[in-house]
Amino acid sequence: MIAGLAIGLGGPLYDLGLHPQFYTYNHLFGGVLGPIYDRELALRPGLFAFRALTLGWALLFWLAGKIVRSKRVVTRECRHRGDWGTPIHYPPSTIYQAVALVAALVIAAAYLNSARLGFNTPAWYIQQELGGHRATAHFDLYYDPDALSSAQVDRLAEDHEWHYHRLKKRLGVAPTERIASYLYPDEATKVRLTGARETSVAPVWLDRPQVHLLQNAYGRSFGHELVHAFSRGFGLPVVNASRSMGLVEGLAVAFEPPRGRPSPADQVSASVFLNVGDLSGDGAPEPSLEPSLAEGVAARLSPLSFWTGRAAVGYTTMGAFVRFLARRYGPDKLRAVYAWANFEDVYGKSVRALAEEWETALRKRRTVARAAGALAARRFSRPSLFEAACPHYVPPYRRAYRAGREALAAGDTLAAQAAFRRALERQPAFETARVSAARLLLARSEGTRGEEAARQALHLLRAAPQDSGQGTPAHGSAFLIARADAQAIDGNARAARRSYDAALERLPLFRSEARALVALRRALAGRPPPIGALLGGPPAKRARRLEARAEASPSAEASPSGDTLAAAASLLQAVQWAEDNQFARAVRLLKRTSAPPLSGERARGTVRRQRLAWLAQWTYRAGRPGRARHYARRAAQAYRAYGDRDAAARWETFAAKMQWVRSGRRIADGGRRLFLPEEAVANRG
Repeated sequence: MIAGLAIGLGGPLYDLGLHPQFYTYNHLFGGVLGPIYDRELALRPGLFAFRALTLGWALLFWLAGKIVRSKRVVTRECRHRGDWGTPIHYPPSTIYQAVALVAALVIAAAYLNSARLGFNTPAWYIQQELGGHRATAHFDLYYDPDALSSAQVDRLAEDHEWHYHRLKKRLGVAPTERIASYLYPDEATKVRLTGARETSVAPVWLDRPQVHLLQNAYGRSFGHELVHAFSRGFGLPVVNASRSMGLVEGLAVAFEPPRGRPSPADQVSASVFLNVGDLSGDGAPEPSLEPSLAEGVAARLSPLSFWTGRAAVGYTTMGAFVRFLARRYGPDKLRAVYAWANFEDVYGKSVRALAEEWETALRKRRTVARAAGALAARRFSRPSLFEAACPHYVPPYRRAYRAGREALAAGDTLAAQAAFRRALERQPAFETARVSAARLLLARSEGTRGEEAARQALHLLRAAPQDSGQGTPAHGSAFLIARADAQAIDGNARAARRSYDAALERLPLFRSEARALVALRRALAGRPPPIGALLGGPPAKRARRLEARAEASPSAEASPSGDTLAAAASLLQAVQWAEDNQFARAVRLLKRTSAPPLSGERARGTVRRQRLAWLAQWTYRAGRPGRARHYARRAAQAYRAYGDRDAAARWETFAAKMQWVRSGRRIADGGRRLFLPEEAVANRG
């Protein structure tokens, strides 16, 4: 029994407690394949190698038993014959010993090569496999050099230090050790090395603060995970976290940087007071505020309630509550209560009383972001893992779609189209695959074959299932945009505009960039060549093609419609240059082009505000943080005047970052974009 407990508990403690991995294989219970938030658990090659190792151990123990039994037989026969001087040898025992020696050597070699075989993943092995390393004042950034350019790594290093500076200022503390930041180029690499496919993680219990995330998830996840790395300093001993999972994730949500979408408090307010979401976790709307909110906060402080509830509800509710505590009582008390969740000792009040204070503050809010209701309804209605019949099962049609995306990333459009078709054959209602297949068809709309490709795409999109309840298409914004593009290329401008308008209705208000791009495409709906230029090929090719086709368009003459077309085409061309990392060229084009006189005040305002946001982002990437700060402040003012305080907060934060970047670059040695430690900055005045 003791041996069984040692094997069952010792393996996971060794694997998960000492290595930056989120899987463990065990001879007793099989193992854990990955974090619970991954939609698909990974069957890594290491699992099969470890199963072979288990068989190797079984063989070794069986051989040991045979050897011991053979020796006992020898001893008995010697006593029976009374011949104590002459040893008796049995050939089977010698064979067993030789095989046992080979098995032991193989097992020892397997453990010595455990990282390469995939049994566990030490930090040094991840660093070796990624290959790239950049050291900043407070970080060691590990990345794949083939997936990031030198300029991109410079920006990432700069952004890491900015987040560090921001969190240190807001939390009042900072880690005493350097932080390791691991950026994985794709899901396949991440799951091979850590066992986590898309989940971003920060294993706070390890001996060094660190974060692990995908490159394409950096913008939305790094700020959140870095809070976990900071919270190690005031967490429990050994585990470096809070005894309450609600506080662990609530703190990270509360202190992550603004991203422009409705705040956690707005989402909770909309869900509770406007009855648009679900805070109970049972799928039914809450009819009243009492007593779910205050009781829900207290319940989510326990690990069982937090993990078994809906993730979006738990994260958002606790994030809003922790942010309230930080603003009303300050970060010092929040740090003091974090480890043990001893609210009465720190605040002098029970958690129920504090939750009621928060509830009262929510009731007194005069405004709630307009987009908060729809966002809360969508996020809070997602079932938890425990509500799903088989949460990690990935059906064949989704596996086919993923194969198509991988083929597309590799540049094999024929294989991608075939995979998307397979996905649709297995599940005709899978809209994402239908849209991807249609876009591949539209990407071939070159020259005289444009209308033919558009008709094929329209035929594919028309085959999508209809909403049986209302008799109208229940399609998402991506579907409507693809259909509008096909209709525009086919020459049906009126239908294209209706589809673009429908897409704008479906797009959330906080997705300002996507809404601006749709509004600009709508302005070009009457001219098929520019729309076709946006589809297919690398960004630089799309930009040149768009410029040529816009100039050749009959409507480019001096007229209101011609001005609209030229301005819309120029802005879209700037977007293509930015995607090609030619930011200076994109900025020059934006400066020469004002927002086009689009029909509809909402569309005009959306493009005007987004143009300022683009100028802020791209001017910074072009190497002019001072000027980028100017545009960011103008964007923040424009969004605040519009009434979007969340977007305004995002660009105010960006303006603060530009001020910090500009100050850092002034003292950087040799003009390099690497920041010195803050102590050196202070010493230099």
